Amino acid sequence: MKEYLNKVCGQYYRLNERLLLQQEHFEELMDNPVPYIGQTYLTDIDQVLRYCYKAQKANDELTETNNEIIELQTLILKMLEYIGVPANTKLIGVIPEQVEFYIWADEDNEVHYEKIKDLAPANDDPNIITIKIRNDREVRVDDEDE
Repeated sequence: MKEYLNKVCGQYYRLNERLLLQQEHFEELMDNPVPYIGQTYLTDIDQVLRYCYKAQKANDELTETNNEIIELQTLILKMLEYIGVPANTKLIGVIPEQVEFYIWADEDNEVHYEKIKDLAPANDDPNIITIKIRNDREVRVDDEDE
């Protein structure tokens, strides 16, 4: 259960960080609109349409990420309640080779997180090469075995 909870909380952390970037992108789009102000050239109208599609896509991504966060928050709250973790107990989560963070639920059933520190990749041995495959898997190659 511990490893599962750590993965779920890690995903919650990642999604919240993604949401912050998506919100920033959406706000930039909203701050720099390309409005239709009577343009008659189709190329000018195409720019307006591209902006509208880009803004709609950014909004859809925000909504999708927010929905995923809500689902994970519900799951985290259920797991914490199931194992009897009191409100405001800061738990430490780790996303290997990326970040260490606190995560906790308050008395209003809101889940919060806070970054503790960035983690350096574990590549202390110069004879070991780490190759990332997708987001969650990696292969380690030892030069001496070749």
